Amino acid sequence: MAGATDSRAMTETAHSIAAKRQRLDRMLDQFPQEMAKAAHLAAEQAAAIAVLAVPTEPAP
Repeated sequence: MAGATDSRAMTETAHSIAAKRQRLDRMLDQFPQEMAKAAHLAAEQAAAIAVLAVPTEPAP
């Protein structure tokens, strides 16, 4: 009976590892897209900061 319990636990562990691996694979697949979004957002923020840094009135 102990052998059956060990086998069941090993099967559950294998399924858990497989599910975690699938989640990790999906995250890694999405990583380039997420980085592209972050780079685009950073570029937009840099442009907004650059606009704010331009003086609106001439220096005395």
